Amino acid sequence: MSDSFEITPAAAAAVAFVQQPTTVAAGTAFDPAVSVSVRDAYGNLVTSATDSVTLQLTAGTGSLLGTTTVAASDGIATFTALTIEVAGTGKQLTATSGVLASAVSDSFAVTAASAAALAFVQQPTTTAAVLRSAPRWRSACRTLTATASL
Repeated sequence: MSDSFEITPAAAAAVAFVQQPTTVAAGTAFDPAVSVSVRDAYGNLVTSATDSVTLQLTAGTGSLLGTTTVAASDGIATFTALTIEVAGTGKQLTATSGVLASAVSDSFAVTAASAAALAFVQQPTTTAAVLRSAPRWRSACRTLTATASL
């Protein structure tokens, strides 16, 4: 039997996605939050790493909004409240940190957000009004009143 010993990671060499981006609605934050780890050349987590990690949208349309550079804590950088406002598929993020090897995320989609407002695509134009005779209107009102009281 041997004495116990501790294995420590080598120097930081690369970044890797821990939590990949998932499909999200446009303008909504990724949930769960995207996270990136700092790894040594052997794939071990470098828990002492405090490197700044930056995310960029490198495939697909739109812009990545929110805090895109985060310092790692215990070797992991967590990006909260990141959003993309343009719907589409085939989007990818790239994580970088100085001279460390970068990482590219899996492809993900941004779906259209729920409608928030109604807007005219073309403004209405002026047109002639159509007049109906008053007796027909009164007759229709009597019919509706009689039907409603049944």
